[in-house]
Amino acid sequence: MRATDGAIEHVEIDAAGRTRYKVIGGGRPAGVCGSGLICLLGELFQRGIVDQSGRFHRGRGFVVAPAAETADGQDLVITEPDIEHLIRTKAAIYAACALILDSVGLEWEHRAASTSPWFGQYIQIGDAVRIGLLPDLPRGRFTYVGNSALTGAYIALLSREHRRRLAALAGRMTYVDLGSDPRYMDSYVKALFLPHTDLERFPSVAGALKSQRRV
Repeated sequence: MRATDGAIEHVEIDAAGRTRYKVIGGGRPAGVCGSGLICLLGELFQRGIVDQSGRFHRGRGFVVAPAAETADGQDLVITEPDIEHLIRTKAAIYAACALILDSVGLEWEHRAASTSPWFGQYIQIGDAVRIGLLPDLPRGRFTYVGNSALTGAYIALLSREHRRRLAALAGRMTYVDLGSDPRYMDSYVKALFLPHTDLERFPSVAGALKSQRRV
């Protein structure tokens, strides 16, 4: 559901599989919003409840909130199809960003990472990295840019110099057609796992997985 009253926006799962969650507006949960879903999948993966393909080790779903706690009196459950949709979405985002960087000769490490309001101001960076939505960079490299479109329009209205600079920038933009570039589909398929088929891209997650297996 949308990030509105009744949506779970943050989830923690303890070693026994019990959940603690935060609901927007307080009260009983009615569903899970995007930031809550990213957080939830990160927790499920970290606790070893789902594998790298997003499949549950036991059962076909996980009860986030029991019926006695929810707004409609029914169990609030995340299922494998829910997880599959999220993995496809995160793979598309990651693959698109990777291709854009590659098209201009850059790697993730060459640029600071930013997140904007449409992307979700309240996502947990650690969980987004854990599921492979964001690159595995030092957490200090991530910044929220705020409403950059509105800020840019505001500055352009107030400054002729900035309008000239924006016009020059627009003239240097490059169009990248993801659908016609075979590299995109290859990158997308590789990202259809948690966090990625190439764990070398996510060293902090790989280290956590090794520790989990030893336990």
